[in-house]
Amino acid sequence: MELAFLLRGVGADVVWITNQKPPEPDQVIYSLESKMLDKGVQVLPAKGERAVETAIKSDLVILNTAVAGKWLDAVLKEKVSLVLPKVLWWIHEMRGHYFKVEYVKHLPFVAGAMIDSHTTAEYWKNRTRERLGIKMPETYVVYLRNSKELMDVADDSVAKRVLREHVRESLGVRNDDLLFAIINSVSRGKGQDLFLRSFYESLQLIQEKKLQVPTLHAVVVGSDMNAQTKFETELHKFVVEKKLQDRVHFVNKTLAVALM
Repeated sequence: MELAFLLRGVGADVVWITNQKPPEPDQVIYSLESKMLDKGVQVLPAKGERAVETAIKSDLVILNTAVAGKWLDAVLKEKVSLVLPKVLWWIHEMRGHYFKVEYVKHLPFVAGAMIDSHTTAEYWKNRTRERLGIKMPETYVVYLRNSKELMDVADDSVAKRVLREHVRESLGVRNDDLLFAIINSVSRGKGQDLFLRSFYESLQLIQEKKLQVPTLHAVVVGSDMNAQTKFETELHKFVVEKKLQDRVHFVNKTLAVALM
């Protein structure tokens, strides 16, 4: 979204296409799309002639994440070759199950790939060659930056202190307590289960060694309280079984990122 707004800021016409959209109305998606419309970004459904025509006429097509590769054949079909030379593929993933031919078979033919770190770029270069026998296109490493909202808070010592106090108060955490957080969408591949196990083992170690440390708390940011998955249910069950309810806090996903 920030990239879309930056492009709009320099006069570009920008169209946003959401490839994977839940069948039921989703408040987060509605809020995001409303925000884009307010900024002058057009929003189109992933399928249909308008999506195809827009991709063909565009000067630049940015595919976000490896999974977006499925959109190329599913929607563009026989016209995919007209779009590939102007595709910049923005890849974030670093897990094995994304290395599937149906996802990334068009990678060698796009204009370029943009990846978040040198480590991830090297991983993709080696895995695509060794596993799939395909070659990565010209690849650019571009580190993700913090949003302006977060940077404004970080530069304002008063705002930073007030926000810190607000977040801790909302969680029931004291000022001197140690707070560990994992911030991501809650899913098995993101490792929230490993985070909570590590936290529990740390508490056990502190107790066994009789270490004198501040009270520890863990926060899982990115939950979906309205539609808990099997994985998230397992996380809550683990917390109850280990009697960590007063130490582990789940925070629902939010658009107010600075408040996380």
